Amino acid sequence: MDISLLKPWIPLFAAAVGALLVTAFIVSRFLSREPSVVSSEIDDHLDVKNLPSGGPGSDGPRLEMYGLPVRLVALVLAPAGRGGEIDVDKLPNMVDQLVPGLHDAMGYHQPVFRRWVDQVSVHGFQHAFLSQVNLPGNKGKGSCWSAFAGKFTAGDRALLAGLVVCADQPNSYGTSVIDHEGRWADVLRVRPADTK
Repeated sequence: MDISLLKPWIPLFAAAVGALLVTAFIVSRFLSREPSVVSSEIDDHLDVKNLPSGGPGSDGPRLEMYGLPVRLVALVLAPAGRGGEIDVDKLPNMVDQLVPGLHDAMGYHQPVFRRWVDQVSVHGFQHAFLSQVNLPGNKGKGSCWSAFAGKFTAGDRALLAGLVVCADQPNSYGTSVIDHEGRWADVLRVRPADTK
């Protein structure tokens, strides 16, 4: 066999072997890596059994759900779509875009706050959030607990919010999906401390 006939093919063969080795290395790294730490944030269950109960206090701004005074117990925010992140420094403005005055009420209510990873589906977020809060009874109906999940806009960003609230007395509200942004104002409002 004449080796001179193989010489033009040697660099091509070496490049093919090199490409296969690089591809095998990348695939093995991808398959063996640990799950992302950030993805564990969505595993933080907000079961109401683990949250502080009780209605709103008499101090500070008053959060109302359909006119009924409630305390904000938990707030979850997530970017809608891919590639977003929640900037905690902008949190006061974000939550006031959701419900005007909500940031002031949060100062008195001290809710649990969670940031979830990007959510590509509004309906998926709503379902995941309302399932995880695990309200007592028939999805909170007949208890002091209620939860809401939906989309809102803060500046030019689409965000998703999940809220858990607690009243002083049982009510029939339970869980609700906020199907369009305008409904947040129908469901929740904050009254300043000096008004009833």
